[in-house]
Amino acid sequence: MDGLPVISPPETTEQKEKTSFDNREPEPFKIVVGNPSLEEFMEYAYTLSGYEASMESDIKEKYALWAGQDWCNNLGKPITNWKSSLKNLLPYIKNEADNGQLSLESIPVIKPRSDSLKNISIDVYLFEILKR
Repeated sequence: MDGLPVISPPETTEQKEKTSFDNREPEPFKIVVGNPSLEEFMEYAYTLSGYEASMESDIKEKYALWAGQDWCNNLGKPITNWKSSLKNLLPYIKNEADNGQLSLESIPVIKPRSDSLKNISIDVYLFEILKR
């Protein structure tokens, strides 16, 4: 047996692929370039058509959240276009800001159903409506 070449079984494609993956240099984490400063973020927000001054603190909170999550959304996916993400989010921020405030426009006009309710106080009328 001396002098005979050692024969090993042939490698399968799967084994070759595994070997090539194991020998590669680890890739560095992908760094997303171009994330804005708070100032740039707010300057862009001011230009959006749906922007209102009442949203400013909510937009700043969103900036802090995204920056604190390394510019990933709530699902953990990277935000690749922060301008588009902010623009798409603005209507939801507006709804959040509007939900906490009452205005005369948000109070519905309540009209009696018939003449029989004219002599009822508003408290009784509202009670009747709310219990339905």
